[in-house]
Amino acid sequence: MSKQIHINKQFDYHYIVIGIASHEHIWKLCWEINKQLSISLKKQYIEYEQGTVPPSKPPNTQSLFSKEPTYFEDSAYYEDTESHPRTEFALFRPTVSLKTLEAFGYIFLIRSNTDSIPDISSFLQQLNQVSAVISAVDISDIKNVNKIIP
Repeated sequence: MSKQIHINKQFDYHYIVIGIASHEHIWKLCWEINKQLSISLKKQYIEYEQGTVPPSKPPNTQSLFSKEPTYFEDSAYYEDTESHPRTEFALFRPTVSLKTLEAFGYIFLIRSNTDSIPDISSFLQQLNQVSAVISAVDISDIKNVNKIIP
């Protein structure tokens, strides 16, 4: 007879996943988003199996985002962990293809502590005002979206 084990673990963060349709390069899109949202997305280097790319921030800083090399194209991961207290932002181009996400070339991820959940409607409104953004849509509830979240 098998014994069933139930694990109840509370996560201390909440994430919002926004799909962004844009024809711009990621560095241009980051520049426009930084201006609009008053944040500071910066390029982050990811450690790959073939070798190591040097990190762009000191190794002692901690981030809520774990960097999985299978999810990102080379040099297509930008992160901001310092602009807003208890909130982190990331912009990346996922390499995992989900049919429901084909319209979105970029994923904008907002991760915050559960006690400081940001207003999604204001973020969407501000992102849709960025000239480099064709469309920004909340895709947090799409099935299997957790496969692309770092």
